[in-house]
Amino acid sequence: MKETGVLIAVVGPSGVGKDSLLSGARERLPHVHFMRRTITRPADAGGEHHLAVTSDEFRGLQERRKFLFHWEAHDLSYGIPIDAENLVLNGHTVVFNGSRHALAQQRDEWPDLRVIWVTADLDIRAARLARRGRETVADIRNRLATAGAEMPDDAIVVENDGSLEAGVQQMQVAISNLACRHQVAA
Repeated sequence: MKETGVLIAVVGPSGVGKDSLLSGARERLPHVHFMRRTITRPADAGGEHHLAVTSDEFRGLQERRKFLFHWEAHDLSYGIPIDAENLVLNGHTVVFNGSRHALAQQRDEWPDLRVIWVTADLDIRAARLARRGRETVADIRNRLATAGAEMPDDAIVVENDGSLEAGVQQMQVAISNLACRHQVAA
């Protein structure tokens, strides 16, 4: 009998540094699959390496059931490729950059979904959002004012208020612990 893997959603409000932490963890955890999101955002918009598609292309992918999960946020559509499901069912650890607001629905669809919740001080988040240069000052204010979803009791918290190295180390440990805990529980 084949052992299943674990699916991990990394969530947190805009500006907590999820992309940077995931990029650093990806380099340290070559055995983990980090899913590339499909987003209706131009490829040259900065931030994470994603598959850029138009709204029509995104709808077509949805209709063809090419996403394990999909959601809308900040006037964009986001999708996690269906390949994630096959990887987990074949014993792999799979990590994706998710959404706090889509998390409840995703956990309804995938009850064993594990969660890493990234936090950072509000002033640090504001500075990071300004540095990435994708939004206007008004857009940044709106992102910072967005009410947060409730953190699940079983989420692992990564506090990303310090150096990038410290944050990446926390992310690496969190992913490794969830992967190991799942293997012990299986």
